[in-house]
Amino acid sequence: MRNNINKMKLQDIHTIFIKIETHQIISEIDKLGLPVYYLDELEFIRHDLELIDINNKRTLENEFRNIIVDKYKRCVVTNCGELMCDICYFIDHEEIEQKYDPDNAILLNSCLCRLYERKMLQIARLNVLEGMPTIIQITLSPAIQENDNYKSVWKYHDAIIEV
Repeated sequence: MRNNINKMKLQDIHTIFIKIETHQIISEIDKLGLPVYYLDELEFIRHDLELIDINNKRTLENEFRNIIVDKYKRCVVTNCGELMCDICYFIDHEEIEQKYDPDNAILLNSCLCRLYERKMLQIARLNVLEGMPTIIQITLSPAIQENDNYKSVWKYHDAIIEV
């Protein structure tokens, strides 16, 4: 029986675990002709595959960050250095087919990025023309505009920036 596991592709096992709920695992193992006591070994393999997926995702994210940093060099709004910046997506990258699209991201000061993520700062693309620089407009929510703790970002309200 152990040879059956060795012959199976890890991707096949991974696919099984993605497609099914926990309560279905035993029936899926039966379909493979493996005894149920192999569940622990399969669980271990699934854990390893999850770690591989996490590492691959991190690698992709790091490569994408490098592309965006090379493109913008610094924050498109504050002009601060790249080490103080995060990637900010116009459209949530989890909601679109091409997750790592350089035209969907800018380099933004980490503080502004936090406000953007909390919907307290909006970024509107005013043009999306191929081959033309993107123009954005920054808008701060009334809660930020009225709070003295955020005076340092008030100057960016209604700013129009070519990126």
